[in-house]
Formats: sequence, C-alpha cells, structure tokens
Amino acid sequence: GGKTVLLNCYLATWLAKGAELVIIDLPTKSADFEWCKQYVRPGGWGCDSPAQSATAIRLVMDEGERRSKHIKSHGVNDWKLLPANAALKPLIVIVDELTGLFANEAVPKTKKDSPALLIEMAEEAEKTNLYKEILKNGIKRVAAELRFTGVFLMLATQVASANTGIEPALRTNLHHKILLGSKPTEGNRRLILSDPDRVPKIPDNVRDDGK
Repeated sequence: GGKTVLLNCYLATWLAKGAELVIIDLPTKSADFEWCKQYVRPGGWGCDSPAQSATAIRLVMDEGERRSKHIKSHGVNDWKLLPANAALKPLIVIVDELTGLFANEAVPKTKKDSPALLIEMAEEAEKTNLYKEILKNGIKRVAAELRFTGVFLMLATQVASANTGIEPALRTNLHHKILLGSKPTEGNRRLILSDPDRVPKIPDNVRDDGK
C-alpha cells in the first residue's frame, strides 16, 4: 500500500481509541476518506474547497487555544498530565496531498479595461491563494505550538521539499517521519530523514522479492 493506505490504517487505529478527527485534502482526492467523514469533529471536514480547508485549520487552532487554557487551569503543562476527570481526547489532524493544497493559483494580469470575466477570474484566484496562505500558516503553527495540547498533525505528500511547501522550519517541527517505498532516491532520503547515513537501506534481496 501507499500513503493513503497508511493514513487510513492510522485513522482507524485512533478512531478506535476515541480520538477526535480533522481531515484536510484536495476535493479531487477526498474520496479516499469518505468512509470516516461521519466521524470528524464539527467543522473538521476540510476537503471540499480551499475556504473549507482554511476554516478547518483555523478551528483546530481555536481548539488548541481552548485546550491550552484548560491545561494551565489545572496547574500542569501537558495534556497527558491532566487528572482523569479533566482528560482531553487526542485530536488527529490529517492533511493529505500537501503539495496541491499549498500550490498557488495563477492570477491573470488585469487592467482597468480588462473584460469583466478576466477580472472575476483574477479576484477568484487571489481569494483562493489567501485561503491557501491561511492553511499554510495554520499548519506551521499547529506543528510548532500545539503538541502539548494533544493535537497530532500528520502531513502526507509525494515529495517533501521546500519547493512543494515543506519548508525547513516546518520539517523541523515534524518529529516523526516515514519514507514510503522500497527504492527511495538518495535525494528523498536526505529530504525526509534527519540523518540518512544512520538509517539502513532496504536490502536488495528484500526489495527485489516479488512477494
């Protein structure tokens, strides 16, 4: 299986443990997660439009702020230290197809006398890019600030480079990384793994075994 199979296995495990759920994905790819749409928290289905994705991540940030205040009110500094009668459920935030979600729309150049349709297209592209920027900044903040509140962020992309939206600052705040596939390039190993020289490669006899 590929990354979607991995994500769905991960989701099934956490849902069985009673976790809350947020899903953010491209509209064209979200069918992979339709099975768990009924389980997302209110406002947690961010898959039907850029505006919905931006709203979903903003609601996660709001929930993180609420959780932070709740944790501090009990005199502790981590969600796992809360007493049983004040416990929080883990909140799992899945963001798939990160490259497509972050990629900006091309904005047509317009003039005062441009056709109304062209102006409308430019305005729509600018609005979409604003939503994408809200999503991008929200994901960075969730990764950097909300771990202690029980918010778990899982990002998935075909290539995790700065050109596809995974900037070094974001990558640094993603402490656990999984590189799928039996034949990753050396470039991808260095993009994903903090110290690729200490991670063994898949042996040839395993990689070449058809079974």
